[in-house]
Amino acid sequence: TQLFDGDSIVVRRQAASTYEENATINVRLRNDADDWWKSITQHRNNKFLREIVATQGTRIEDAGEIRVADILAGDRFVLSKAKTFGIHTNLYCIKSVEDMKPTMFYSFDWTRVSLSSGGSSPSAAEILI
Repeated sequence: TQLFDGDSIVVRRQAASTYEENATINVRLRNDADDWWKSITQHRNNKFLREIVATQGTRIEDAGEIRVADILAGDRFVLSKAKTFGIHTNLYCIKSVEDMKPTMFYSFDWTRVSLSSGGSSPSAAEILI
């Protein structure tokens, strides 16, 4: 799917080989598009909390965990990337994060990227799982 900023992100899910019921959700971020910073970030009350996973340079893949308790508390999870001048920018909110299950493994593959900054960008778009 082509997203508003010109990116393509493929989301896949499969049964997790191991999991802790109602504790964490395993996620992976892979970036074959370029070597700029990409991340899944966590936010509470519109404030950055942490990077769940991140790629940059030669590190093209990273795995991490989203805590179910953080989802239940209303935290938001966003696909972010470095844009012009390397500024870290939140772009795509994972809208259906509350539907993610600990029994599944979720992979976010950034397959195409656009670094253009022409015009103004809307606020973060939403990605459905």
